[in-house]
Amino acid sequence: MPYERKTSDILISDELRKILTEIESQSIVAEMLLRKRHSNESLAEDFVNYISVSLQDKGKISYLTPERASAMDSSEYWTSSRRFHAKPGGFISKIFKDVSGKDVEIFSTLFRNVSNRINTNLQVIKGERIRDFYYYESYASENGSLGASCMRYEGCQKYMDIYVDNPETVSMLVMLNDFGSLVGRALLWDFGGYKIMDRIYTTNDESYAFYFKEWASKNNYLFKSSQNWFDTMSFEKIGDKKQTLKIDIKLRSSGYRYYPYMDTFKFFDANSGTLSNYQPSGDFYTICSPDGSKYGKDYLVLDVLDKVFRYRNDACYLRYLDGYTSSENIIYSNIYDEYILRKDATYDHSVSDYIFNEENDSSNNAERLEERREEIAREREEQSRRKEERARKMAALEEERARSNREQSLREDISGLSLERDLLDMISSNSANGIPSAQTVRDILNQINLDELPF
Repeated sequence: MPYERKTSDILISDELRKILTEIESQSIVAEMLLRKRHSNESLAEDFVNYISVSLQDKGKISYLTPERASAMDSSEYWTSSRRFHAKPGGFISKIFKDVSGKDVEIFSTLFRNVSNRINTNLQVIKGERIRDFYYYESYASENGSLGASCMRYEGCQKYMDIYVDNPETVSMLVMLNDFGSLVGRALLWDFGGYKIMDRIYTTNDESYAFYFKEWASKNNYLFKSSQNWFDTMSFEKIGDKKQTLKIDIKLRSSGYRYYPYMDTFKFFDANSGTLSNYQPSGDFYTICSPDGSKYGKDYLVLDVLDKVFRYRNDACYLRYLDGYTSSENIIYSNIYDEYILRKDATYDHSVSDYIFNEENDSSNNAERLEERREEIAREREEQSRRKEERARKMAALEEERARSNREQSLREDISGLSLERDLLDMISSNSANGIPSAQTVRDILNQINLDELPF
Protein backbone atom coordinates (compact mmCIF):
# COMPACT_ATOMS: atom_id res chain seq x y z
CA MET A 1 0.00 0.00 0.00
CA PRO A 2 1.56 3.36 -1.03
CA TYR A 3 2.45 5.89 1.67
CA GLU A 4 -0.13 8.65 2.07
CA ARG A 5 1.12 12.01 3.37
CA LYS A 6 -0.76 13.43 6.35
CA THR A 7 0.47 16.99 5.75
CA SER A 8 0.51 19.46 2.87
CA ASP A 9 2.46 22.63 2.13
CA ILE A 10 0.93 26.05 1.59
CA LEU A 11 2.99 28.28 -0.70
CA ILE A 12 2.72 32.09 -0.52
CA SER A 13 4.45 34.92 -2.37
CA ASP A 14 7.04 37.23 -0.81
CA GLU A 15 4.69 40.20 -1.20
CA LEU A 16 1.95 38.43 0.75
CA ARG A 17 4.45 37.23 3.35
CA LYS A 18 5.47 40.84 4.02
CA ILE A 19 1.86 41.85 4.71
CA LEU A 20 1.13 38.79 6.83
CA THR A 21 4.23 39.40 8.95
CA GLU A 22 2.94 42.89 9.83
CA ILE A 23 -0.39 41.58 11.09
CA GLU A 24 0.69 38.17 12.41
CA SER A 25 0.49 39.14 16.09
CA GLN A 26 -3.10 40.32 15.69
CA SER A 27 -4.48 37.64 13.37
CA ILE A 28 -4.64 33.88 13.83
CA VAL A 29 -5.36 33.50 10.12
CA ALA A 30 -2.20 35.43 9.17
CA GLU A 31 -0.21 33.22 11.51
CA MET A 32 -1.70 30.10 9.88
CA LEU A 33 -0.88 31.32 6.37
CA LEU A 34 2.73 31.99 7.39
CA ARG A 35 3.11 28.36 8.49
CA LYS A 36 4.19 26.38 5.44
CA ARG A 37 3.16 22.87 6.52
CA HIS A 38 -0.34 21.92 7.70
CA SER A 39 -2.20 18.81 8.72
CA ASN A 40 -4.52 17.64 5.96
CA GLU A 41 -7.31 17.50 8.51
CA SER A 42 -7.12 21.29 8.96
CA LEU A 43 -7.24 22.04 5.25
CA ALA A 44 -10.33 22.37 3.07
CA GLU A 45 -11.09 19.72 0.50
CA ASP A 46 -9.23 20.54 -2.76
CA PHE A 47 -7.65 23.53 -0.98
CA VAL A 48 -6.23 26.36 -3.10
CA ASN A 49 -2.51 27.15 -3.24
CA TYR A 50 0.16 29.47 -4.69
CA ILE A 51 -1.33 32.40 -2.81
CA SER A 52 -0.41 36.03 -3.41
CA VAL A 53 -1.70 39.60 -3.42
CA SER A 54 -3.91 40.28 -6.42
CA LEU A 55 -2.23 42.37 -9.12
CA GLN A 56 -5.65 43.65 -10.18
CA ASP A 57 -6.78 44.80 -6.71
CA LYS A 58 -4.38 45.10 -3.76
CA GLY A 59 -7.29 44.54 -1.41
CA LYS A 60 -7.83 41.02 -2.78
CA ILE A 61 -5.92 37.73 -2.72
CA SER A 62 -5.09 35.64 -5.81
CA TYR A 63 -4.59 31.86 -5.91
CA LEU A 64 -4.78 28.69 -7.99
CA THR A 65 -7.12 25.75 -7.57
CA PRO A 66 -5.58 22.26 -7.94
CA GLU A 67 -7.39 21.83 -11.26
CA ARG A 68 -6.12 25.14 -12.64
CA ALA A 69 -2.55 24.49 -11.42
CA SER A 70 -2.46 21.06 -13.05
CA ALA A 71 -3.39 22.61 -16.40
CA MET A 72 -0.39 24.96 -16.58
CA ASP A 73 3.39 24.87 -16.38
CA SER A 74 4.90 25.58 -12.94
CA SER A 75 6.73 28.61 -14.37
CA GLU A 76 3.31 30.28 -14.85
CA TYR A 77 1.96 29.70 -11.34
CA TRP A 78 2.68 33.18 -9.98
CA THR A 79 2.19 35.28 -13.13
CA SER A 80 -0.62 33.63 -15.05
CA SER A 81 -3.67 35.70 -15.97
CA ARG A 82 -5.73 32.59 -15.18
CA ARG A 83 -5.24 33.04 -11.44
CA PHE A 84 -8.41 33.41 -9.34
CA HIS A 85 -9.04 36.56 -7.25
CA ALA A 86 -11.15 36.86 -4.08
CA LYS A 87 -11.78 39.16 -1.15
CA PRO A 88 -9.68 38.13 1.88
CA GLY A 89 -12.76 37.11 3.87
CA GLY A 90 -14.14 34.85 1.14
CA PHE A 91 -10.77 33.30 0.41
CA ILE A 92 -10.20 31.70 3.84
CA SER A 93 -12.81 28.95 3.50
CA LYS A 94 -11.11 27.81 0.28
CA ILE A 95 -7.97 26.84 2.16
CA PHE A 96 -8.77 26.23 5.86
CA LYS A 97 -11.56 24.43 7.69
CA ASP A 98 -13.18 25.57 10.95
CA VAL A 99 -11.97 29.19 11.08
CA SER A 100 -14.37 31.34 13.11
CA GLY A 101 -16.22 34.22 11.51
CA LYS A 102 -14.60 36.62 13.97
CA ASP A 103 -11.07 35.53 13.00
CA VAL A 104 -11.94 35.84 9.32
CA GLU A 105 -13.25 39.36 9.88
CA ILE A 106 -10.13 40.41 11.82
CA PHE A 107 -7.86 39.08 9.09
CA SER A 108 -9.88 40.72 6.34
CA THR A 109 -9.75 44.13 8.02
CA LEU A 110 -6.04 43.99 8.79
CA PHE A 111 -5.15 42.73 5.31
CA ARG A 112 -7.05 45.55 3.59
CA ASN A 113 -5.51 48.17 5.89
CA VAL A 114 -1.97 47.08 5.11
CA SER A 115 -2.37 46.23 1.42
CA ASN A 116 -4.32 49.43 0.66
CA ARG A 117 -2.46 51.74 2.99
CA ILE A 118 -3.86 55.28 3.16
CA ASN A 119 -1.98 58.51 3.76
CA THR A 120 -2.41 59.40 7.40
CA ASN A 121 -1.92 62.70 9.19
CA LEU A 122 -0.92 61.65 12.71
CA GLN A 123 0.19 64.27 15.22
CA VAL A 124 1.13 64.27 18.91
CA ILE A 125 -0.45 67.14 20.86
CA LYS A 126 -0.27 68.24 24.51
CA GLY A 127 -1.79 70.65 27.02
CA GLU A 128 -4.86 72.66 26.08
CA ARG A 129 -5.06 71.10 22.63
CA ILE A 130 -6.12 67.84 24.31
CA ARG A 131 -9.21 69.63 25.51
CA ASP A 132 -9.94 70.81 21.95
CA PHE A 133 -9.84 67.34 20.45
CA TYR A 134 -12.18 65.86 23.06
CA TYR A 135 -14.87 68.33 21.97
CA TYR A 136 -17.25 66.98 19.33
CA GLU A 137 -17.08 70.10 17.15
CA SER A 138 -13.53 69.07 16.19
CA TYR A 139 -14.76 65.67 14.90
CA ALA A 140 -14.94 64.87 11.19
CA SER A 141 -18.16 62.99 12.01
CA GLU A 142 -19.93 61.55 15.03
CA ASN A 143 -19.53 57.95 13.87
CA GLY A 144 -17.66 54.98 15.30
CA SER A 145 -16.28 54.78 18.81
CA LEU A 146 -15.23 58.44 18.62
CA GLY A 147 -18.79 59.57 17.96
CA ALA A 148 -20.00 57.46 20.91
CA SER A 149 -17.50 58.91 23.42
CA CYS A 150 -19.21 60.15 26.58
CA MET A 151 -16.54 62.87 26.92
CA ARG A 152 -17.38 64.68 23.67
CA TYR A 153 -19.74 67.28 25.13
CA GLU A 154 -19.01 70.89 26.07
CA GLY A 155 -19.87 70.21 29.71
CA CYS A 156 -17.00 67.68 29.85
CA GLN A 157 -14.32 70.23 28.99
CA LYS A 158 -13.67 71.00 32.66
CA TYR A 159 -12.97 67.29 33.31
CA MET A 160 -9.81 67.38 31.17
CA ASP A 161 -7.61 69.34 33.60
CA ILE A 162 -5.83 66.16 34.71
CA TYR A 163 -4.53 65.72 31.15
CA VAL A 164 -3.86 69.37 30.42
CA ASP A 165 -1.88 69.96 33.63
CA ASN A 166 0.45 66.95 33.28
CA PRO A 167 2.12 67.40 29.85
CA GLU A 168 5.30 65.60 30.91
CA THR A 169 3.26 62.43 31.53
CA VAL A 170 0.27 62.49 29.19
CA SER A 171 -0.17 63.58 25.57
CA MET A 172 -2.46 62.58 22.73
CA LEU A 173 -2.02 61.09 19.27
CA VAL A 174 -4.59 62.50 16.85
CA MET A 175 -5.41 61.56 13.26
CA LEU A 176 -6.71 64.42 11.11
CA ASN A 177 -8.33 64.41 7.70
CA ASP A 178 -7.40 66.76 4.86
CA PHE A 179 -9.55 69.49 6.39
CA GLY A 180 -7.93 69.28 9.83
CA SER A 181 -10.91 67.55 11.41
CA LEU A 182 -10.44 64.71 13.87
CA VAL A 183 -10.96 61.13 12.69
CA GLY A 184 -9.22 59.43 15.63
CA ARG A 185 -7.46 59.97 18.97
CA ALA A 186 -5.66 58.03 21.69
CA LEU A 187 -4.01 59.20 24.92
CA LEU A 188 -0.28 58.55 25.26
CA TRP A 189 1.27 57.88 28.68
CA ASP A 190 5.03 58.22 29.15
CA PHE A 191 6.38 57.57 32.65
CA GLY A 192 8.77 55.39 34.64
CA GLY A 193 10.12 53.60 31.60
CA TYR A 194 6.67 52.74 30.25
CA LYS A 195 5.19 54.13 27.06
CA ILE A 196 1.51 53.23 26.76
CA MET A 197 -1.10 54.08 24.13
CA ASP A 198 -4.54 54.19 25.75
CA ARG A 199 -7.83 53.17 24.13
CA ILE A 200 -8.17 54.17 20.47
CA TYR A 201 -11.26 56.14 19.42
CA THR A 202 -11.97 56.69 15.70
CA THR A 203 -14.84 57.50 13.39
CA ASN A 204 -14.26 54.13 11.69
CA ASP A 205 -12.38 51.59 13.81
CA GLU A 206 -12.12 49.09 10.97
CA SER A 207 -10.37 51.61 8.75
CA TYR A 208 -8.24 53.64 11.17
CA ALA A 209 -7.42 51.74 14.38
CA PHE A 210 -4.65 49.74 12.70
CA TYR A 211 -2.67 52.89 11.89
CA PHE A 212 -2.66 53.91 15.56
CA LYS A 213 -1.33 50.48 16.51
CA GLU A 214 1.26 50.66 13.78
CA TRP A 215 2.41 54.12 14.96
CA ALA A 216 2.58 52.85 18.55
CA SER A 217 4.74 49.87 17.60
CA LYS A 218 7.11 51.97 15.50
CA ASN A 219 7.48 54.53 18.30
CA ASN A 220 8.05 51.93 21.03
CA TYR A 221 4.61 52.33 22.64
CA LEU A 222 2.53 49.40 23.86
CA PHE A 223 -1.13 49.57 22.82
CA LYS A 224 -4.12 47.98 24.55
CA SER A 225 -4.77 44.42 23.37
CA SER A 226 -8.52 44.99 23.66
CA GLN A 227 -10.01 48.36 22.77
CA ASN A 228 -12.50 48.53 25.63
CA TRP A 229 -12.87 49.87 29.18
CA PHE A 230 -12.79 46.59 31.12
CA ASP A 231 -9.51 44.99 29.98
CA THR A 232 -6.99 47.36 31.53
CA MET A 233 -3.88 45.20 31.98
CA SER A 234 -3.24 43.56 28.57
CA PHE A 235 -0.82 45.27 26.18
CA GLU A 236 1.18 44.42 23.08
CA LYS A 237 3.07 45.65 20.03
CA ILE A 238 2.73 44.49 16.46
CA GLY A 239 5.04 41.50 16.16
CA ASP A 240 5.29 40.92 19.92
CA LYS A 241 3.30 38.70 22.25
CA LYS A 242 0.59 40.05 24.51
CA GLN A 243 1.77 40.91 28.03
CA THR A 244 0.00 41.61 31.32
CA LEU A 245 1.24 44.66 33.20
CA LYS A 246 0.32 46.38 36.45
CA ILE A 247 1.29 50.02 36.12
CA ASP A 248 1.28 53.05 38.43
CA ILE A 249 1.47 56.65 37.19
CA LYS A 250 2.54 59.35 39.64
CA LEU A 251 1.07 62.69 38.59
CA ARG A 252 2.63 66.06 39.28
CA SER A 253 -0.84 67.60 39.63
CA SER A 254 -3.79 65.52 40.81
CA GLY A 255 -6.05 67.45 43.20
CA TYR A 256 -9.08 68.08 41.00
CA ARG A 257 -12.77 68.45 41.62
CA TYR A 258 -13.69 66.75 38.33
CA TYR A 259 -12.17 63.80 36.51
CA PRO A 260 -12.79 62.38 33.02
CA TYR A 261 -14.04 58.91 32.23
CA MET A 262 -10.83 56.87 32.11
CA ASP A 263 -10.63 53.59 30.20
CA THR A 264 -7.37 52.19 31.52
CA PHE A 265 -5.80 54.08 34.44
CA LYS A 266 -9.08 54.37 36.30
CA PHE A 267 -7.97 53.59 39.88
CA PHE A 268 -6.83 56.73 41.66
CA ASP A 269 -5.08 57.11 45.03
CA ALA A 270 -5.84 60.74 45.91
CA ASN A 271 -3.35 60.79 48.78
CA SER A 272 -0.35 59.97 46.60
CA GLY A 273 -1.71 61.33 43.32
CA THR A 274 -1.21 57.93 41.65
CA LEU A 275 -3.23 56.46 38.81
CA SER A 276 -3.21 52.65 38.36
CA ASN A 277 -4.57 50.20 35.81
CA TYR A 278 -5.25 47.69 38.61
CA GLN A 279 -6.90 47.94 42.03
CA PRO A 280 -4.13 48.75 44.52
CA SER A 281 -4.23 47.92 48.21
CA GLY A 282 -5.50 50.65 50.49
CA ASP A 283 -7.93 53.40 49.65
CA PHE A 284 -8.58 54.58 46.11
CA TYR A 285 -11.30 56.01 43.89
CA THR A 286 -12.63 54.54 40.66
CA ILE A 287 -12.64 57.14 37.90
CA CYS A 288 -15.11 56.06 35.23
CA SER A 289 -18.08 58.36 35.57
CA PRO A 290 -19.51 60.35 32.64
CA ASP A 291 -20.42 63.25 34.95
CA GLY A 292 -16.92 64.04 36.29
CA SER A 293 -17.44 62.43 39.70
CA LYS A 294 -15.62 59.53 41.36
CA TYR A 295 -16.88 56.13 42.47
CA GLY A 296 -15.73 54.13 45.48
CA LYS A 297 -13.17 51.32 45.49
CA ASP A 298 -15.86 48.64 45.32
CA TYR A 299 -17.59 49.96 42.19
CA LEU A 300 -15.75 47.47 39.96
CA VAL A 301 -14.46 43.97 40.69
CA LEU A 302 -11.75 41.95 38.98
CA ASP A 303 -12.92 38.81 37.20
CA VAL A 304 -10.71 36.06 38.68
CA LEU A 305 -10.99 33.98 35.51
CA ASP A 306 -10.98 36.46 32.62
CA LYS A 307 -8.77 39.05 34.38
CA VAL A 308 -10.94 41.97 33.34
CA PHE A 309 -13.02 44.36 35.43
CA ARG A 310 -16.79 44.08 35.77
CA TYR A 311 -19.50 46.07 37.49
CA ARG A 312 -20.03 44.50 40.89
CA ASN A 313 -23.76 44.03 40.29
CA ASP A 314 -23.06 42.18 37.02
CA ALA A 315 -20.63 39.69 38.58
CA CYS A 316 -21.14 36.57 40.72
CA TYR A 317 -19.16 35.94 43.90
CA LEU A 318 -17.17 32.71 44.24
CA ARG A 319 -16.81 31.96 47.91
CA TYR A 320 -14.07 29.36 47.54
CA LEU A 321 -11.92 31.77 45.51
CA ASP A 322 -12.99 34.91 47.37
CA GLY A 323 -13.45 36.63 44.04
CA TYR A 324 -15.90 37.45 41.25
CA THR A 325 -16.53 36.33 37.68
CA SER A 326 -19.10 36.50 34.91
CA SER A 327 -22.26 34.38 35.21
CA GLU A 328 -21.22 32.71 31.94
CA ASN A 329 -18.27 31.08 33.71
CA ILE A 330 -20.11 29.41 36.59
CA ILE A 331 -22.68 26.84 37.68
CA TYR A 332 -24.55 26.65 40.99
CA SER A 333 -24.09 23.81 43.47
CA ASN A 334 -27.15 23.24 45.64
CA ILE A 335 -25.29 20.91 47.97
CA TYR A 336 -22.71 23.58 48.79
CA ASP A 337 -25.04 26.55 48.28
CA GLU A 338 -22.42 28.40 46.24
CA TYR A 339 -21.20 29.07 42.71
CA ILE A 340 -18.37 27.04 41.17
CA LEU A 341 -16.35 27.77 38.04
CA ARG A 342 -17.47 25.45 35.26
CA LYS A 343 -13.87 24.40 34.71
CA ASP A 344 -13.62 23.40 38.40
CA ALA A 345 -16.90 21.45 38.53
CA THR A 346 -18.29 18.05 37.59
CA TYR A 347 -21.76 16.54 37.86
CA ASP A 348 -21.94 13.72 40.44
CA HIS A 349 -24.94 11.45 39.83
CA SER A 350 -24.62 9.91 43.30
CA VAL A 351 -25.60 13.25 44.83
CA SER A 352 -27.54 14.58 41.81
CA ASP A 353 -25.62 17.85 41.88
CA TYR A 354 -22.47 19.68 40.82
CA ILE A 355 -19.42 19.28 43.01
CA PHE A 356 -15.73 20.11 42.63
CA ASN A 357 -13.92 17.99 40.06
CA GLU A 358 -11.00 15.67 40.70
CA GLU A 359 -8.41 18.42 40.28
CA ASN A 360 -10.16 20.46 42.97
CA ASP A 361 -11.25 17.60 45.20
CA SER A 362 -9.69 19.23 48.27
CA SER A 363 -12.54 21.77 48.13
CA ASN A 364 -15.18 19.04 48.44
CA ASN A 365 -16.83 18.38 51.82
CA ALA A 366 -16.68 14.58 52.18
CA GLU A 367 -18.98 14.57 55.21
CA ARG A 368 -21.61 16.67 53.45
CA LEU A 369 -21.42 14.48 50.34
CA GLU A 370 -21.92 11.31 52.40
CA GLU A 371 -24.89 12.89 54.18
CA ARG A 372 -26.37 13.78 50.82
CA ARG A 373 -25.88 10.25 49.49
CA GLU A 374 -27.67 8.88 52.57
CA GLU A 375 -30.46 11.43 52.06
CA ILE A 376 -30.84 10.34 48.45
CA ALA A 377 -30.85 6.64 49.51
CA ARG A 378 -33.65 7.35 52.00
CA GLU A 379 -35.55 9.39 49.44
CA ARG A 380 -35.24 6.60 46.88
CA GLU A 381 -36.33 4.01 49.44
CA GLU A 382 -39.36 6.13 50.33
CA GLN A 383 -40.14 6.62 46.64
CA SER A 384 -39.92 2.84 46.13
CA ARG A 385 -42.25 2.21 49.10
CA ARG A 386 -44.75 4.73 47.77
CA LYS A 387 -44.55 3.20 44.33
CA GLU A 388 -45.26 -0.26 45.72
CA GLU A 389 -48.17 1.10 47.77
CA ARG A 390 -49.62 2.78 44.70
CA ALA A 391 -49.21 -0.49 42.78
CA ARG A 392 -51.09 -2.41 45.50
CA LYS A 393 -53.90 0.10 45.51
CA MET A 394 -54.13 0.00 41.74
CA ALA A 395 -54.23 -3.82 41.79
CA ALA A 396 -57.02 -3.81 44.41
CA LEU A 397 -58.91 -1.25 42.39
CA GLU A 398 -58.54 -3.32 39.24
CA GLU A 399 -59.70 -6.44 41.11
CA GLU A 400 -62.76 -4.61 42.42
CA ARG A 401 -63.50 -3.26 38.95
CA ALA A 402 -63.19 -6.78 37.47
CA ARG A 403 -65.47 -8.25 40.15
CA SER A 404 -68.04 -5.55 39.49
CA ASN A 405 -67.84 -6.17 35.76
CA ARG A 406 -68.31 -9.92 36.22
CA GLU A 407 -71.32 -9.40 38.46
CA GLN A 408 -72.89 -6.96 36.03
CA SER A 409 -72.25 -9.33 33.12
CA LEU A 410 -73.93 -12.25 34.94
CA ARG A 411 -76.91 -10.10 35.88
CA GLU A 412 -77.30 -9.07 32.26
CA ASP A 413 -77.02 -12.67 31.08
CA ILE A 414 -79.66 -13.89 33.55
CA SER A 415 -81.92 -10.91 32.92
CA GLY A 416 -81.71 -11.79 29.24
CA LEU A 417 -83.49 -15.02 30.04
CA SER A 418 -86.51 -12.94 31.26
CA LEU A 419 -86.41 -14.62 34.67
CA GLU A 420 -88.79 -13.36 37.29
CA ARG A 421 -87.48 -10.94 39.93
CA ASP A 422 -87.87 -13.58 42.66
CA LEU A 423 -85.52 -15.90 40.67
CA LEU A 424 -82.87 -13.18 40.55
CA ASP A 425 -83.31 -12.52 44.25
CA MET A 426 -83.06 -16.24 44.94
CA ILE A 427 -79.79 -16.49 43.03
CA SER A 428 -78.39 -13.39 44.72
CA SER A 429 -79.40 -14.49 48.22
CA ASN A 430 -77.69 -17.85 47.71
CA SER A 431 -74.50 -16.36 46.37
CA ALA A 432 -71.43 -15.49 48.46
CA ASN A 433 -70.40 -11.83 48.03
CA GLY A 434 -73.17 -11.42 45.42
CA ILE A 435 -71.29 -13.48 42.78
CA PRO A 436 -72.91 -16.93 42.33
CA SER A 437 -70.81 -19.89 41.39
CA ALA A 438 -71.78 -22.14 38.52
CA GLN A 439 -72.77 -24.90 40.98
CA THR A 440 -75.03 -22.50 42.90
CA VAL A 441 -76.89 -21.55 39.73
CA ARG A 442 -77.31 -25.24 38.80
CA ASP A 443 -78.67 -26.07 42.28
CA ILE A 444 -81.19 -23.24 42.10
CA LEU A 445 -82.28 -24.12 38.58
CA ASN A 446 -82.81 -27.74 39.67
CA GLN A 447 -85.40 -26.43 42.13
CA ILE A 448 -87.32 -24.65 39.35
CA ASN A 449 -89.89 -26.22 37.07
CA LEU A 450 -88.30 -25.25 33.76
CA ASP A 451 -91.63 -25.84 31.97
CA GLU A 452 -92.99 -22.77 33.76
CA LEU A 453 -90.24 -20.55 32.35
CA PRO A 454 -91.37 -18.17 29.55
CA PHE A 455 -88.96 -19.51 26.89
